[in-house]
Amino acid sequence: MYSVRLRHRYLLLILVVGISITFLSLQGPTTYLYPKETDEDLSTETSDGHFTQWLKADSFHKSPDQITRSTNVILLASWRSGSSLTGQFFNQHEQIFYLFEPLKYLGVQRVNQQKAAMALKQMFSCEFDNMHQWAERTSADILHRISSKSLISPTLCPSINTETIGPASDNRWLIKKCPPLDGKQVSDICRSYRHKFIKVIRIANITSLEVLLKDPTQNVKIIHLVRDPRALYYSRLDANKNRPPDRSMKLYDIVYTCKSTDSIMQMAATSPNWMRGKYHLVRYEDIAMQPLEAAQDMYKFMGVSMTKNVRQWILNNTASNHVIQSTRDRLYGLQKNSTAVAHAWRYRAPLSAVDVVQEACKDMMEKAGYIKAKTKRQLRDPEYKLISSI
Repeated sequence: MYSVRLRHRYLLLILVVGISITFLSLQGPTTYLYPKETDEDLSTETSDGHFTQWLKADSFHKSPDQITRSTNVILLASWRSGSSLTGQFFNQHEQIFYLFEPLKYLGVQRVNQQKAAMALKQMFSCEFDNMHQWAERTSADILHRISSKSLISPTLCPSINTETIGPASDNRWLIKKCPPLDGKQVSDICRSYRHKFIKVIRIANITSLEVLLKDPTQNVKIIHLVRDPRALYYSRLDANKNRPPDRSMKLYDIVYTCKSTDSIMQMAATSPNWMRGKYHLVRYEDIAMQPLEAAQDMYKFMGVSMTKNVRQWILNNTASNHVIQSTRDRLYGLQKNSTAVAHAWRYRAPLSAVDVVQEACKDMMEKAGYIKAKTKRQLRDPEYKLISSI
């Protein structure tokens, strides 16, 4: 009797398994959320801190970029912070639509933060058709147009070869031969890219981006680039040798920069829901000392694989023995020894100026891991560290 019941249970189990397999086969391939991570990490962190695993059956036969969802990134920086170099890490990627400081058309210095956020949303949505002021300003600005490979593509610059033209090259003026930017054309080109990356130096209030970061259709993230304010001051001084700072600028805007940077880091430290998983802090000094590692971290945060082309560009442009030949080359050239550039200020800036900046920026420096130099000997001694881990 017992063996009969056992046999019935066994037959029932086989029947249930058979029905389950038949049911699953009728459902077709299972679809899961796209991952945001690279080859090494097969999970993605959602905005509320939870992790969603992805196991789509045919995903293992595709490259990471083919299965990664579209991502929009804002490189949040200040002027002379190393943002041009950092932005180029992403301009070299074949699937990233990159823009160099597109908010300049809203104003040279202070801009309305809400208008800036609205403009960024339009750009991430590839809606350039009616952005006539942006198109006119960018067409007229050689540096801004030439710094974006997307805006000097053969479609937009059919009459010249732009492959050998760079922001500081002698033939940069050839870009003037390109037709003025057409909003519809730019929109079409923008839509042909999977990801968008926009470098800005005119966003000081991160709360103005809250609505944009909350928008589930945009998938916007922020990479916040900071630089030692003492180095910032020296770099801004060098870029404005013939124009001393007026009272409204206060040390070439260093005080304003430090206050806004400190405010952003303080907000990030509280980890509001709309920033969670969408904010990444990076210091220029870390990029300069270990550019490949820093780039890999940023790409991982973005959820995109760093290509061989990007790696090679970084190697060619951050360990360069290129000799600076002009002021334009010094200020806008990309081929430099990044390690030397990061610490050059220590051997040139007077201690009196360093003291003023350290006092004005002490809160921001402490949060970002910058160490105060108390004596001229500490300032000049390369063995004395002025930066700590964070």
